[in-house]
Amino acid sequence: MPTASAVPLSVLDLSPVPAGQSAGNALRNSIDLAVAAEGLGYHRFWLAEHHLNPGVAGSAPHVLSALVAAATRTIRVGTAATILGNYRPLQVAENIGTLAAVYPERLDLGFGRSGQPSMPAADSTGAGRTTAEPASAVYGSGAGAGGAGADGTALHAGSAGAGAPAQPDEGARVVDGLLVPAARRLFNSVLPRKFRLQAELLGREPGDADNFESDVQDVIGFFTGGFRTRHGEKITVTPARGTTPQFWIHGSTAGPSARLAGKLGLPFGANYHVSPATVLDSVAEYRAHFKPSAALAEPYVTVSADVLVADDGQTARTLGAGYAAWVHSIRTGHGAIPYPAPSDGGRLDAQAAAPETGAPDLIRDRVETRFVGGAAQVADQLRDLQHATGAQELLITTIAHNHRHRVRSYELLAAEWGLA
Repeated sequence: MPTASAVPLSVLDLSPVPAGQSAGNALRNSIDLAVAAEGLGYHRFWLAEHHLNPGVAGSAPHVLSALVAAATRTIRVGTAATILGNYRPLQVAENIGTLAAVYPERLDLGFGRSGQPSMPAADSTGAGRTTAEPASAVYGSGAGAGGAGADGTALHAGSAGAGAPAQPDEGARVVDGLLVPAARRLFNSVLPRKFRLQAELLGREPGDADNFESDVQDVIGFFTGGFRTRHGEKITVTPARGTTPQFWIHGSTAGPSARLAGKLGLPFGANYHVSPATVLDSVAEYRAHFKPSAALAEPYVTVSADVLVADDGQTARTLGAGYAAWVHSIRTGHGAIPYPAPSDGGRLDAQAAAPETGAPDLIRDRVETRFVGGAAQVADQLRDLQHATGAQELLITTIAHNHRHRVRSYELLAAEWGLA
């Protein structure tokens, strides 16, 4: 297991749309952030795939990857993740193959599973969907004062400021200093209209999640030359052949994605920022199923974290206002709202966390596990995350209303972490 000082940091960007600004502003901000991240020494710049969200412009990661790669020179660029089922495998291979041909040795292709399985598995609670199986992932949308645990260990809870619960909830635990909250039920048996409409517009069908493994194998086969039609015919996919990116599989649970990443000997991306309740289980499942491959001799894990760093803790909490409201808009199935300005964020957070709405239970796992504060404090929290998960890399995502504050957050963290 690497020491924290040896663990590289990478960036996951959603192209968040600040309140009062346009999608064009958000996308240009992403390109600017990638240039800054490269100069600061971050290892990768990955782009998420989200659909029908007013507050997220990152819906076409293949196109945006091309823009980011053109604006940078050395940082690795890729998708986290390309949601299979939203595309045919040939489209993915041609899109990413085009980029890899122009920018060799810099492209990453992350696979994400989505859609409805033909026989939905029971979740960890046995009653309804929980954050152990986030609907945002299952249906193809993609993707942030301390208390004390039962063992008396200080928790990194409530750091997001307004709307943060004062105490960790029942069922939470602390592992090597890391808060692992209880799983959360998101929706009942009827999905919000946004997800049903999204599935319709993307041509999704019940049972298409069962194609995940074969789709991954087909995409890889187009790059390696191993693909054969059902009649045994060999297919050459130009320009994918000879320009292989680094393949990743991303997942939120100890489920099919984690197992497939292990089976194929691919690196695995685990989502603490989306599903903190299940991160340890997903990483353990991946390692338990890992088989050495031409790509990897040993398991390799990156773990995501939602982070906001400022010059001091109070400033970070002020800039972080609006996060509870933003998460609430996602968790209720309406789609992410444009990220509120700090002047409105506190008020919106208070509304989102009003006890009478039941919202605190819906959002508290993400509010409690967002790392917000000065650089030293956040770096310590990230070291706990790395130590608890054994991650070889950490993936940082930062949401703020002002783009300058986002860039400043990455600057402060890079300096504290000792990036080149």
